[in-house]
Amino acid sequence: VKKSYNMIRKYFREGIDIDETFITAELNASTLVLNEYDTDSQTVYACLNFAYNESKNDKQGKLVEFKNDLRNEERLRIAKLHVIRNSITKGYKGFYLVYQPVVDAHTEELIGAEALLRWKNDVYGIVPPDVFIPILEVDPLFPDLGEWILITALEAAKEILIKKPDFVINVNLSYVQVAQPDFLEKVWNVQLNKMQIVALWQFLLAVTLAQ
Repeated sequence: VKKSYNMIRKYFREGIDIDETFITAELNASTLVLNEYDTDSQTVYACLNFAYNESKNDKQGKLVEFKNDLRNEERLRIAKLHVIRNSITKGYKGFYLVYQPVVDAHTEELIGAEALLRWKNDVYGIVPPDVFIPILEVDPLFPDLGEWILITALEAAKEILIKKPDFVINVNLSYVQVAQPDFLEKVWNVQLNKMQIVALWQFLLAVTLAQ
């Protein structure tokens, strides 16, 4: 496959004539080997899209294979991603948030918390977010997961705000969420219609940019 791809890549790099116009083109490509065939097409697409972005942004167009190997405790790949992705469609089963305290350095007073996404199940245990989020970010279901994170974090904050009105909840966002045309509408709808006692200044949205 690599040999064929490099031949095609070389052909377009050297240029071709189209309607008396000479053009050159750079190619990017990804591939994967699928060992189990019960994986849905959207999971396969997300894996290929992730590898394609690596080809385009990090490998100067070289063919990138999405690895489906098992390595130590960090193994993920297609089978695990398939389960995680299906969790989104099944009421976000297995997803949960943990909260990292934010403390004033001068007074040592608790002033807020940062919501952090986690996922676990009986087979794979706890899977850290840096294993699955980079791949899920290119999945059409990711904005739905992002909205669930926002709602869940604000629901937890409501209980604290009753006793501590100046408490601020921090929620991390992906650039993919911010790029959605209806992003602001969704945030406003969550804050205004579902989390009515949470004022806008009481939650902070931090955007994580891609490399």
